[in-house]
Amino acid sequence: QACDLASRLVAGPPLMRSIAARRCADRGMFGACCAAEADPFEVESCVALPLVGRKASTEGKAPRHGPGIFSAHLMRDDAQPWGLDLDLTDGVSACVVSVGKGVAAEAIAESGGEISIEPGDLIVEVNGVTGNAQDIVARLQDDRDLNLKIHRPQYLKVHIPDGEGTLGLILLYSVTGSTLFVGAIEQGRVMTHNAGRSERTEEEGDGVVREGDRILSVNGIVAGGVTGPGRLLEALSTPGGKSFVLLRYS
Repeated sequence: QACDLASRLVAGPPLMRSIAARRCADRGMFGACCAAEADPFEVESCVALPLVGRKASTEGKAPRHGPGIFSAHLMRDDAQPWGLDLDLTDGVSACVVSVGKGVAAEAIAESGGEISIEPGDLIVEVNGVTGNAQDIVARLQDDRDLNLKIHRPQYLKVHIPDGEGTLGLILLYSVTGSTLFVGAIEQGRVMTHNAGRSERTEEEGDGVVREGDRILSVNGIVAGGVTGPGRLLEALSTPGGKSFVLLRYS
């Protein structure tokens, strides 16, 4: 695929290796590599997808607390937006970045808590379509009547101590997103940390980082605004330990 160079960002101290940033119109994601030595890092490509609706109802109750998969039913008139901003970086689902003015917000407000769509939720199925983010988006854009399956994550805290070497994280992110998607974990401080930890300690806030997690905050810093995930990347590039809040869909 031909990709046009979009931009180069200068990294901070040598925690991240080059992240070559190219704009790939059909991929809708950024690829970032937190791996080896210090170079300026580049950014890979992005597409932000604000989606647009109007009336809504539900199929079953959404869990008000804790993780889970639940169903929701939304309906709109032709001209109404859904009001959802989505991040497609995992390639198989649509992660809700924000719920703005539109059908979804109206449905939530009118449902008395029976409809629930929140930032961090994954839309994993729309009208029977699943497994491909672009196909899910096509249904959201084209259909007026939606049967959704939504996956709400666990929120976990993990601390990676300071040490030699890099984090070894391969990260994907949307330019307008609010999280960093952990695409792979290579040799580095995170892999070393994981090897010394038991899965049983995760609820105490000192577990492991897994592929497929989304990093919501780094040392208390969150993404947002015009910089998107830039603040998270800056926080990763500074020396010292890293305290993560992770979203996990398992």
